[in-house]
Amino acid sequence: MGISAGGSFLPAEDYVVTGDWTFGSDVAITGDLTVTGTISDSGSSFGSPVITGTVTGGASYTAPTLTAITVTGTSTIGAGMTITAPAIVGATITGTVTIANGSTITTPILSGTVTGTYTLGGTPTLASAAGVPYVGGVAASYRLARVSMSLDGSNPTPWATGLTTVIAGTVSLVGSAAPGVGTSVLTPLINGTSLDVYAWKPTSNSDPTLIASTGTEVFYGVAIGT
Repeated sequence: MGISAGGSFLPAEDYVVTGDWTFGSDVAITGDLTVTGTISDSGSSFGSPVITGTVTGGASYTAPTLTAITVTGTSTIGAGMTITAPAIVGATITGTVTIANGSTITTPILSGTVTGTYTLGGTPTLASAAGVPYVGGVAASYRLARVSMSLDGSNPTPWATGLTTVIAGTVSLVGSAAPGVGTSVLTPLINGTSLDVYAWKPTSNSDPTLIASTGTEVFYGVAIGT
């Protein structure tokens, strides 16, 4: 391995940095680099670093191992990286961090403070995401079903989603005007692979108590499942 900086070249060997390291000019590292302090940089490229400290500046990392870092600059994480908990967002993100397609995150803990923009580029592999529902959904390969249809007046109106299992769903009336005494509220209930849509309306203009509606209004529906 070698390090080049400002036109000079350091001999090929492994580098272990236990303190802070500030790069005055761009460097290119294609071999192993272990850093337990703070990296401050503004545009260098690192091949396969092991970082347990703080990253500031705008370096680019290809296949790094990040074990408890704090990212305060604008950094790009290359495809093929491995993050071990608490990882990159168990730390504090104050810059813009992009995780490229092809990455593997073994135990992401999204409990840090994200004040910049956190982007998953492409479709990373997410092996475990307890406590992070939207990431867990990606990991579980959930499918999305949607519909625009009319209530059939039976209350409930069944919607066959086409999913094998349904874990969540939402429905809403279609229209640009206030519903008046007609159907004004829809509530969904999972029923096997279907979503049963219950319709409700006020009792009268003078009584807002909701009662079952047999209207045939159009509604939009979205269901999530497998």
